[in-house]
Amino acid sequence: MKFNKIYMMLVLALLMSSCKSDEPVEPQAGGVEVPVSFTIRLASEAGGTRADGSAEDDGASTWDPGEAETNEGISFDNEIKSVKPVIYKVNGATIESTPIAKMTWMEKKEDKGGGLWLISGIMKCEPGITAEELFTNNYRIALFINCNEGDVKNPLKLDNPGAAKFYHHGIPGQNRDKEAYGSEQFESIPMYGVAPISFEKDGAFIKATGTGAKGEISVNVLRSMAKVRVLLSDKLQGKVKLTNLSISRHAIEGYVCPKKWDTATDFANVASSVYMRGLTSSSNFYNHVCNTDISTIYHEGTGGNSVNKIGFYLPDTYNSHHDGYDSEEIKLTISYDIYSTVGNESTKVAHHDNPMWFRPVGEWSEEKRKASEPWDIIRNHIYEFVITGVEPTTGALIVDVAIKPWVKHEFTEWYDKIPDPAK
Repeated sequence: MKFNKIYMMLVLALLMSSCKSDEPVEPQAGGVEVPVSFTIRLASEAGGTRADGSAEDDGASTWDPGEAETNEGISFDNEIKSVKPVIYKVNGATIESTPIAKMTWMEKKEDKGGGLWLISGIMKCEPGITAEELFTNNYRIALFINCNEGDVKNPLKLDNPGAAKFYHHGIPGQNRDKEAYGSEQFESIPMYGVAPISFEKDGAFIKATGTGAKGEISVNVLRSMAKVRVLLSDKLQGKVKLTNLSISRHAIEGYVCPKKWDTATDFANVASSVYMRGLTSSSNFYNHVCNTDISTIYHEGTGGNSVNKIGFYLPDTYNSHHDGYDSEEIKLTISYDIYSTVGNESTKVAHHDNPMWFRPVGEWSEEKRKASEPWDIIRNHIYEFVITGVEPTTGALIVDVAIKPWVKHEFTEWYDKIPDPAK
């Protein structure tokens, strides 16, 4: 199944005036050093959705999801606790296994008002890499975000980052099983991005540039997890109250890097069905249930679940038999109470548990589910179920289902407005 590309833009601008090496171009015994400065801009959710129907919808059919996420509610999705920029040499179309340069010093600043991260540092090449070699070979810069020790179960090894796994799932702040998965909490979403980078001689100095109009480097970064949530439409709030959400099974671990991580020049033109990288090694990795209720408050009290909104985060997960096993289709169960209001008094009149499926609502019947294929749960996607109506006698739901994008920002004339940290 082909999903429309959903990604966020993380922009790195290697400022011309501050991307020059302070050392001559000649070879250095300790490795060439290049000062760099780049910015990170984090994408928010787009207002439009690909509404109930084919995941190949181009977005022309959209609807208002009702209760919108606030800035506070989505701050966790954009959390950057650590950034590891690394430069790899490219052989043909594939990244070579050993990085040629890493950040040896980095300063991070945050502009909370504008969603801007400004990072400056020193990129140092490995011994034996000469300036002349930088000028004559092809390179890519890769970003590993939120991949510090404790964030990933298999430590991130820069000579084999494709093997790095994380064990995050469920709600932020939730402790994993200490013996099996480590004691660290789920505090941020792992992310990965890659882009071409070039090195040029600029007089007696070295300059690093990208493919942007003014030499800036832009990296399309994928979050390595998906978000699943259920919302009440505005007209139902107060009449219906959500109490609990569970999923029948999901992958318990995920890969930091997507497929094509070592061959893609960026992820702007890579379909989600290509970059998804779910587990297929054992059905046991899928036999896990996530369960959350409205009492959950996470991310230092700035977000969480409520009677109007409830959800959790998951790694890439193949649905039904897509995982290579004879598996049941993945099912969500939403629990909710129905209230009757007379005057100023609201009274609970019924409690219901209803199933929800990762597919268009028109395919939720048993007959149609057997005849068609469900959606996989793919990284960097938001699976949103909006309850727009409830039948008061039976409690049956009227639901809109959409796959919302985490999308890139489009920038115009922002490059010249970024301050030079060297001044």
